[in-house]
Amino acid sequence: MRKLAGILVLSGIMLLCILANAAERAAVITLVKGTVEVQKSGENSWKKAAVKMELKVNDKVSTKKGSRCELALDDGTVLKLRENSLMQINEMSEENETRKKSSVLKLITGKLWAKAEPQGGSKFEVVTPAAIVGIRGTEFAIIVLLDGGSEVLVFKGSVEIKTLQEAIQEIKTTLVEAGKALGIKASGEEGFVRELTPQEQQDWQKFIEGKKIYIINPVTDDERDGLKKDIAKAKKNFFENRKFAYAVRDADLSAGKTVLDHEKRVTRVQQYLMRPSPTILRFLNLNFRPGQTEQWAFHYWQNDWYFTNPLPPSLIGMIASLADPRANILIKRESLFANNAPDKSRDELLIGWDVNYNQNEGNYFKFNKTPISFDVNHISTEGEPQIDLVLEMSDQRFSSIGRVYFTDGTAGTGVAGTMDLGMYIINNAGNVLGAGNFQSADASKLFEWRNNINFEMVLDLRSMSNIKALKNGGVIDVVIIPDIIYAGIDKILGDIGQIMIQFENQNTGGPSGS
Repeated sequence: MRKLAGILVLSGIMLLCILANAAERAAVITLVKGTVEVQKSGENSWKKAAVKMELKVNDKVSTKKGSRCELALDDGTVLKLRENSLMQINEMSEENETRKKSSVLKLITGKLWAKAEPQGGSKFEVVTPAAIVGIRGTEFAIIVLLDGGSEVLVFKGSVEIKTLQEAIQEIKTTLVEAGKALGIKASGEEGFVRELTPQEQQDWQKFIEGKKIYIINPVTDDERDGLKKDIAKAKKNFFENRKFAYAVRDADLSAGKTVLDHEKRVTRVQQYLMRPSPTILRFLNLNFRPGQTEQWAFHYWQNDWYFTNPLPPSLIGMIASLADPRANILIKRESLFANNAPDKSRDELLIGWDVNYNQNEGNYFKFNKTPISFDVNHISTEGEPQIDLVLEMSDQRFSSIGRVYFTDGTAGTGVAGTMDLGMYIINNAGNVLGAGNFQSADASKLFEWRNNINFEMVLDLRSMSNIKALKNGGVIDVVIIPDIIYAGIDKILGDIGQIMIQFENQNTGGPSGS
């Protein structure tokens, strides 16, 4: 114990010596736009930020919606904080003898751009909930996402990234060079280093300059030829994808919005309820992911219901008809998942039921147009297909991960393959929701809350390659929004209102009641 106490005392003396030889520095606010507030160390209240105000260790600066703040350090570093951001000064010191400066910032949430060039052994780091970003001399941006994950975008120079999870036991550094970006999940898991997109570069350039930037470069012959090819390809894709929209003009319902999927990819969801023929009802859920490769650019889920009799023309009449199975009998239904448009290279899974199909109680399945069946080697004692299912229903996460076993023989005894199915509840920002998100929901903001809930299904069919060769990567990822339901309710209420008005006019002799 005496030895331990001596070590602690010696360590304390050394720390005091280091602190005594380190001069305190400050970050100076150079620009305030909109609502920007500062919280000084040890204080509970926030005060309005002002130009020339100094921020020292443990001080915080916050920007509200539509606001920005710029700061400067004495080593020439420039910081620009975007809207809805919160940053804290963790360290701002300088050794008196060596003149080495140490600057450590903590980005708690939001977006930060920085131009930093630490000199002669000086240190400049930005800490996020998921990573530590060390600067070698660069222009870069850091984004802290709502779920605690981070993204680092490098415009010039390079940065060293240490994930907090790895740093606990072993420091592992990932170097990200100019023109690249890296995403880190809240758990510390790193994604793949990727190229910056033109949209990201333009967005940050506009922010840095504080104005709209228009770049016009002379078009070369090669670029002109490439543009012509792109236009021709776009036209071809448009006409191919019109197959999904041939009844859009006459669709009973339509809805759509842009969200992020659980992998943080921008996803435009379009939904349609239509009737390609009088006896068929179709629901289309289309996903467009701009900027992605063909493997991810267009995925969709299509449901078809086949009836014995034509469906009534009005939405209310159609629902009434479907509610009475004696009036209109369902004879067949099919659900198709695909990761590209028809007539293009794609993977697809078809799940169907037909009253005239005698096997498996009328159910049938096809993978890439090849009939498949449940694997008889994975059937429960009750005769049901075995599904290895892992459910997570916690305050932080609602998700379901399952595995289904198939073979290519109609009797279920051929070549084996598996499908992994993931199902998630996500918000518009792509964050997986849990029970805690619903418990804290504000009833007064029900409309806003209901429009921030979506569902996502991921079908991983890569292990089905034993049965049929893959054509487009083998993964189908579909985001489903509930907006078509809300549109249906609004439509029905509107139709009921019109019926009531017509009924009143008939009883009163006219619109004015005269």
